[in-house]
Amino acid sequence: MGRGRPSDKSIDSDAFRTALLKTDLCDAEKRPTTSDEYFDRYDRVLRTLADEFAPVLRLGRRRQRLAQWMDAECFRLRRQSRRLEKHYRRSQAEGDRLEWILHERKRHDTYRPKEFAYRNLRLSADASSSKKLWRTLGSLMGSYKSKQPSKSRPTAQQLLDFFNAKVDAVRQSTGNLQAQSTLQPSPIILL
Repeated sequence: MGRGRPSDKSIDSDAFRTALLKTDLCDAEKRPTTSDEYFDRYDRVLRTLADEFAPVLRLGRRRQRLAQWMDAECFRLRRQSRRLEKHYRRSQAEGDRLEWILHERKRHDTYRPKEFAYRNLRLSADASSSKKLWRTLGSLMGSYKSKQPSKSRPTAQQLLDFFNAKVDAVRQSTGNLQAQSTLQPSPIILL
């Protein structure tokens, strides 16, 4: 689990004010007698309202899938790159930015030949079978996916049904109206 942060939803200040006024913190008849009681009540009420109006979201770390060709040197360069970026983000110094950019270039210059060698090896290993070769080529290019359509994308039939229903709805809503064959003249603007 990562660190928590308040949610991005905007807080309705009027609703917050109303809820605050209804709490025992704003009740004149139930005033605490000691500073500890004031603090405890203040802390309890505001924590409750904060949880209601701006709840904390737990953020997890998003792991990027690592390439199969990456080795220990790649991991070391990647870790160094993250460290330099973090240092630059904190300092905002131009020298730190330049150091980070130069390291990024070095890292990618190291990555390219390793990736090329890995892809070459994979293609050479599958060169004897055209079926394996095309499958490997497709997976290396990122185009070899499962044959089933994604659930988040509509099928062709769903799109057709949607547009047919839309056209029918427009026809029904405008079917009894008289056709307008003339347009209003546009106003003349003199410059």
